[in-house]
Amino acid sequence: MAVLGVDGWRGKWVGALLTGRAVELVVLDDAAAVLAVPDVEVVAIDMPIGLSEDGVRACDVAARKLLGAAGSSVFPTPVRGVLATDDYAEARAISRAATDP
Repeated sequence: MAVLGVDGWRGKWVGALLTGRAVELVVLDDAAAVLAVPDVEVVAIDMPIGLSEDGVRACDVAARKLLGAAGSSVFPTPVRGVLATDDYAEARAISRAATDP
């Protein structure tokens, strides 16, 4: 069984393909290419599942605390409202309104 873990990277996907004990690093152009990697039974994508309606997600806070010094690797997740706009400044304003105390 092969497992592929991917993360967004420079407009593409970078992945680690694990087959048995062998690991191969791959760069893939798009989601279709990720899903087209042969003989992969599981694809794990590094992205948040579930966006908050009104603030910081408790799971992100807990993950940062659990990871201690490595907690900075847990990136802030946008609130759902930012998906309603294509404008960065507006998305930022929506996010700040929902997350600033």
